[in-house]
Amino acid sequence: MTTELLQQYQPLLREYGIEPQFIEDLGRVKKIHSTDGILALKQAKLPYNEIAHYERKLQFLQYKSYGYSVPVYRTKTGSFFVFDNHYSAYYLMPWLDSYNDEEERNDHAFQLFKQLGELHANSLKEERLKDGEVDELVDWIKDHWQKRRDELELFIEKCEENTYMSPFQLYYCTYFQEMMRAQEFALRKLDDWKEMMDEKKKYRTVFIHGQPSFHHFLYNVEGQGLFVNFERSGYSSPIHDLLYFFYRSCKTYPLHTDDRFQWFQTYRSHFPLQEDEVTLFMAYLAYPENMYRVVKEYQSKSSKSELKSLQLLQRSYWQMKNIEYFLTNIVVFEEEKKKKEQQESQES
Repeated sequence: MTTELLQQYQPLLREYGIEPQFIEDLGRVKKIHSTDGILALKQAKLPYNEIAHYERKLQFLQYKSYGYSVPVYRTKTGSFFVFDNHYSAYYLMPWLDSYNDEEERNDHAFQLFKQLGELHANSLKEERLKDGEVDELVDWIKDHWQKRRDELELFIEKCEENTYMSPFQLYYCTYFQEMMRAQEFALRKLDDWKEMMDEKKKYRTVFIHGQPSFHHFLYNVEGQGLFVNFERSGYSSPIHDLLYFFYRSCKTYPLHTDDRFQWFQTYRSHFPLQEDEVTLFMAYLAYPENMYRVVKEYQSKSSKSELKSLQLLQRSYWQMKNIEYFLTNIVVFEEEKKKKEQQESQES
């Protein structure tokens, strides 16, 4: 296997002037042992026609946001990419270590959100809203969510018609009211956001990572944390990265912990979010998206067993409850902050 890997990747590495001694196959990433040190050869997930666009992102990171991303090496001809016989693109980076100690998880998260906040702060742009843009978006979201609510209500009616419900149907009926409360909270926050934007008429964009996660935040030999895998990066609202991270972070057993709120506050200390951004973040995160998907898949009579479907429903419910606890912390903090600001304004 080692010989085959060497034969397969030697031609690609020679374009960098690298002569490999040993290659470890880690899926899309190949760990390259060479006389120039240990390197990582990553196969991009992007299709061939998107590579040029990604190359421009890498140029931006190299010249405008140095110190936040793992450097990507250029070939001897100056390209960021090499291609195999199947037109799959690869890029070469130094090998970095991930954190392995569960006890260091919080430190790792604080460093990740510090870097993410700084990346966003250093790439901030302000854009003006077009006439009717907010109304159009809010109307589309509300219509989308209402259609889903109608589907969920229709399904619960069918479940209640049965003399004996299946285990999935029984648990679904148990969770239904909490799902509706989550959706109602999301709708209220969406309305609040619309009201804010009607007055504000502008919004902020930043250069987002696109897929921030613990696995995409590694450490160099000096112990500096750096992001990898900017394949889904680009300019968007800063809440895009936050939604990606926290939506997945909440996919655990029910955990009443303030860790996520502390990570969120760490980010805000380096990139202060505006009230409208926090409000829209809560609206999107609160909506029980995963529960809807699980129920929809069950209704489609997929190949999953009753037990597997029930497990997925329970896990999506746990995720919803973790999100609820996290957002409750944010709501309490925002309310206390407003009270403090009102008191200070009255005293002055």
